Amino acid sequence: DFNGVLFEKGFSGKCYAQKVIVVGPFIPWKWSRIVFINGSILTYYIPNIEIIGVEYNIYNSMEFYDAEAQKLHRFKKAKVHEYPSEKGDKRWIVTAEEGRVFMVMKSYCKETFSFTNNFNFRYIENLVDVVDFQVEIEDRVITLQETGNGLGMVEDTSGFVI
Repeated sequence: DFNGVLFEKGFSGKCYAQKVIVVGPFIPWKWSRIVFINGSILTYYIPNIEIIGVEYNIYNSMEFYDAEAQKLHRFKKAKVHEYPSEKGDKRWIVTAEEGRVFMVMKSYCKETFSFTNNFNFRYIENLVDVVDFQVEIEDRVITLQETGNGLGMVEDTSGFVI
């Protein structure tokens, strides 16, 4: 939580800070963490390699923490589809386990970092709003009505570091 002054005006809200230190080789990944108003959290992580234009997932995980039930649920076969927009506000459709998880996100801010000293790696950080959300858990279907709006970050990378 953050309370203070931003651009000479009082401000109150949420803040996210991250510092990453890499020592060694790494490959591209897709990662996101979305936090909903009720405290629920959805995270996915999919590192991958690309060979002749085809992506291969090395690992694939998605987790949803249901704040209401205080229970963590894991899903397999997460898929991330990215859709560019002429206005620059990309959209993502994220699914898992044949539609048991369905989420649409829209970016409102992005920052790109290119690491080109002795290697070629691109890191794109997108801040996103959740536009649509549904997760099927046991005998429940949870939607944005239950969780409230969701905000978070989508990381997308390409290239490699040796």
